[in-house]
Amino acid sequence: MLRELSQIGSNVNQLARAVNVAARGGQRLEVEAAAVEALRVEVVRLTAAVTAAATSSRTSSGTASSAGDGR
Repeated sequence: MLRELSQIGSNVNQLARAVNVAARGGQRLEVEAAAVEALRVEVVRLTAAVTAAATSSRTSSGTASSAGDGR
């Protein structure tokens, strides 16, 4: 999941770079700021969800092994 999320972030960065390169060359790409912002917010939300799931998984697996060895 993290790899896929990273690829999404990479694609967003490529979009931002294309817009910036076009702007420096005097061109204008039609990109709606609201759509880009919504995408950014969604990537942040997904990143938090994946991180929380990974943290929860590590915590619960550590707890299970401790309980299983009689401590």
